[in-house]
Amino acid sequence: MPEKRFFKKPVFEERESPLTLAFETPTGYAFLSTFVILSLVYIIKTVAIYLLDGGISWKEDWSVVEIGFKGLPQVAVIWIVHHVILIIFVYPLTKEFYNYKKTLYFLSWVLHIGNVLHTGYVSVNSSLGLATRAVLAFETIRIWMKTISFMREIPNLMIEEEDNNNEYDHKKLDKQPSNVPVTSLSQFVYFLFCPTPIYAPEYPRTKTIHWGRVFLLNYINFVIVICGLRLVQAVRMPETFGKEPIKLTVLIEKASIYAIWYTILSVTAMAIFWQHCWQNIWAELMRFADRRFYSDYYSCHETATYFRKWNHIIQGWLYRYFYTPMVPWSGTFVAQMFLLFFSGLVHDYALFIVVGLLLPLHAISFVIVVLLARFAPKENPSFWHFMNGPMASNFIQGFGHFFMLLEFYSRTTCHKEDMSIFVPQFPSCLLVDYDS
Repeated sequence: MPEKRFFKKPVFEERESPLTLAFETPTGYAFLSTFVILSLVYIIKTVAIYLLDGGISWKEDWSVVEIGFKGLPQVAVIWIVHHVILIIFVYPLTKEFYNYKKTLYFLSWVLHIGNVLHTGYVSVNSSLGLATRAVLAFETIRIWMKTISFMREIPNLMIEEEDNNNEYDHKKLDKQPSNVPVTSLSQFVYFLFCPTPIYAPEYPRTKTIHWGRVFLLNYINFVIVICGLRLVQAVRMPETFGKEPIKLTVLIEKASIYAIWYTILSVTAMAIFWQHCWQNIWAELMRFADRRFYSDYYSCHETATYFRKWNHIIQGWLYRYFYTPMVPWSGTFVAQMFLLFFSGLVHDYALFIVVGLLLPLHAISFVIVVLLARFAPKENPSFWHFMNGPMASNFIQGFGHFFMLLEFYSRTTCHKEDMSIFVPQFPSCLLVDYDS
């Protein structure tokens, strides 16, 4: 008898992202056309300024890129090594010893806890740029999630395939077992790059690549990146940070600009850049047909529903490998709180890789927000009333992340031998001229 599993099999089907369908309406086409026209005007204006000032502003903007992506070759080597280890070690080990399910699952966690800790060590002890650290954090977490899924799913799939084959041989059933292999090296490599963290023997595939979509999505991402660089440039600290006082008015201005733009760009970057554009680019290039990376969370009126719908990729992985196994022995409430705490802790560790400071800010705030939503009156407020909460939360987080940027500058320019990863450095490094 095969072992009873708590997990439901993942279902992948051909479906589009909500924004893709919205963009194909007449209103969506009008919005995209307006966006393209305005962004082209902005790009032309920027290029004209570069030409008129003799390239001075171009050099300033490019210096932001160089500083932000400092150490990118080192991160690229780490990225290649991680994938080589997966192909020459994790893949054959999982396929050969699939009968040792619990051992493989435990090993998958041990491997990637070590991987995550190594990434944190590299980040803290290397002079990497802010963007390079963010890439390192994202790729480490992505590979970690995929490896745990692969080493968890393969034993179940291969045992299930053996049971089906034996049942067909002995009972002579009319229905033949599937000819799709549970795994092959090409399937594993495809899984490493396709936009889902849950392994399956096969996924729905589109017949062709829609190159028009690829171009448009890359263009939208390009414009969002420019806006992000402008934001970083607006809050960039002077070369004398930590050595000379900064005017109080300048500090307040930078913090306010960052908080306001963070409120706008956080929604834009996460909803459009990451969930829609970036995921759809990879899905289109790999002909991955299940594009439902998020729901129409913008029509949600409840915080709890928003948390469940806004990111299917992460939510599905957490539900499958955390929430569902915990419910039988802990209950739904404890499982929910633990899931949110763990999710916040991963966010905090990613921020630690980027900045160098480890504080449980997201772990605590995630739990508090959902607790407040859980015990709030069950009403049906308007969409704008619901959005006031996330917008206010993003504004407050904007100030918090601004001080995280100050922490990054402090740790790179005011380096001290006794520096702790748990104690902020910017209060002792930031010099403020309060008389200004």
